[in-house]
Amino acid sequence: MHLKKIIKQCQQNNSKAQASLYKLFAAKLYAVSYKYSNNKQEAEDNLHDGFLTILQKIDQFKHQGSFEGWMKRIVINTALEKYRKDKVFPLINEEIKDEITVEINDDNLDLETLLQSIQKLPNRYTDWFLTSMF
Repeated sequence: MHLKKIIKQCQQNNSKAQASLYKLFAAKLYAVSYKYSNNKQEAEDNLHDGFLTILQKIDQFKHQGSFEGWMKRIVINTALEKYRKDKVFPLINEEIKDEITVEINDDNLDLETLLQSIQKLPNRYTDWFLTSMF
């Protein structure tokens, strides 16, 4: 099913379209949620709460910009709001070196090695890389 059609049907509270939307984006949104959580269970809870908000507010999406980006922002805001309410924030190490080096053997450079190297970088680098490359 085409994404615009799924969105339109979700706006009409079509449960099959809502399930399709969840299947399409749950893995990506879980990855976003996990970055803002302390553990897997918390990430799942934030994903589910965020997805409920997405479905409740889907009629507010104006088809300007990325729908996936809109959903990611809701999941992030859901996680952050939970921490604000609980007044518990995960500890983040803000000590970032000016220069980050990652050793890569050029002979074995494949997608998996590249992604593993990206995972070692601080978020400010990975967010830029992922948005500029994909």
